[in-house]
Amino acid sequence: MIKDNSKTQFIETWGPAGYRENWEVYINQAQMPESEFVKTMLSDRYNPEHTCLEIGCGGGYWTDKYLAPNFKQVIALDVIPQPVFANPNIAYIELPDRNFECYGVPDGSIDFAFSFGVFCHLSLEAIQTYLIAIFGKLKPGGEAVLYFSNNDRRPHYKPGQVCEVTDNHIQWVNNDTKTTIKMLKKAGFTGIKDLMPDNPDSIFYGRKG
Repeated sequence: MIKDNSKTQFIETWGPAGYRENWEVYINQAQMPESEFVKTMLSDRYNPEHTCLEIGCGGGYWTDKYLAPNFKQVIALDVIPQPVFANPNIAYIELPDRNFECYGVPDGSIDFAFSFGVFCHLSLEAIQTYLIAIFGKLKPGGEAVLYFSNNDRRPHYKPGQVCEVTDNHIQWVNNDTKTTIKMLKKAGFTGIKDLMPDNPDSIFYGRKG
């Protein structure tokens, strides 16, 4: 079993302001520009009357550029101290150490949940806890788009191996398509599909009901 990294280790790796991870590091691997990624993952879910939950907002790249301008409110979660956001409709919640239950978010309050480059660094146990929590926070009919690691497409990665873009504190979790689908179903999600089957990892869609 992989032991999940502590809040301190994540902050040491990416800094107290968080990592502003964009799509640039994936363009060559996925053969898809950021604009196409956004169209596939986000644009159809924009709604100025809806509330969006972002897990692992980091420095707020996706939060500021795409989520806040297109939703009524964004609730952003991470372990880092308060990031500096450009948009006033972002409510930030700093998570306690190793909390995977969407701390501080009311049940049934979210229309859309999004996470990019987060679950690839958490143990399968932590991911399952998060998925159950996300499902509980969604309103009936709510949707989620979530990024997972996928060793079916990165066979050179081994369990517990560190991620290639961080220091040696943060692991790259051993996961695959079958395991991810199983976890999403266990959490209660329906309509499950891989939105980018040609990407080196997996970005899955699921809904509540």
